[in-house]
Amino acid sequence: AWISINIEVNTHELNIWIENSISAYIGEKDQVGGVGINNVKERLNSLYANRHQLLIEQQNAKYSIHLNLVL
Repeated sequence: AWISINIEVNTHELNIWIENSISAYIGEKDQVGGVGINNVKERLNSLYANRHQLLIEQQNAKYSIHLNLVL
């Protein structure tokens, strides 16, 4: 397993890129969970309305996230 985190800050923007590997093990999903991304989206809309972009992708064997915040 691996994870890569890159952060870039300038006068007007914060950019965060996160990538991590997807496990080859596929276990059973429990009934709890799955609300984390929705909570993050709600908080971003509340705190950075019209000043953020969140992109989440699953590609091959990795998850990729890019968050851009206008400061």
